[in-house]
Amino acid sequence: MPEIHIPKLDDHQEGPAPAPAKAARPARGKSLLTIALEVLLISVGVFLGLAGEQWREDTRHRELAESSLRRLRSEIQTNRKAVEAVKDYHVKILKSLRTYFGQERNARSKAGLQIQGLQFVFFEETAWNLTLTTQALTYIDRDLASPSLECTASRKW
Repeated sequence: MPEIHIPKLDDHQEGPAPAPAKAARPARGKSLLTIALEVLLISVGVFLGLAGEQWREDTRHRELAESSLRRLRSEIQTNRKAVEAVKDYHVKILKSLRTYFGQERNARSKAGLQIQGLQFVFFEETAWNLTLTTQALTYIDRDLASPSLECTASRKW
């Protein structure tokens, strides 16, 4: 087996420590101008960082509001088409119900009511629920969400 030399701490003796080099100038604090400049640069950096973060957050909110409005518009159009598909059926049933209930009781029992099935409209609510969940309604422009008084006054309900 080969012989291994393990050094001991006492084997090496260090010489005297070298004397530290003396500075050309005595150590003194930073000047007031240097401190003021550092504070100013740090303040400007923090301000720019906060302004950039605010801009990024505003952009994100605007994109969220626009995408929510697009989804809501699409959902409303789909729901309108569903209502239009069964509207004529419901008008016909309403007419037959009014005729039926407008007759005397004896005539009603002889005539009978003719209803062939029921046609329901199942409204989509996915975009609305997503808008509520993401709280995107808070980012939608108020003028867009609530029409002006002039616009509502000109409508004839």
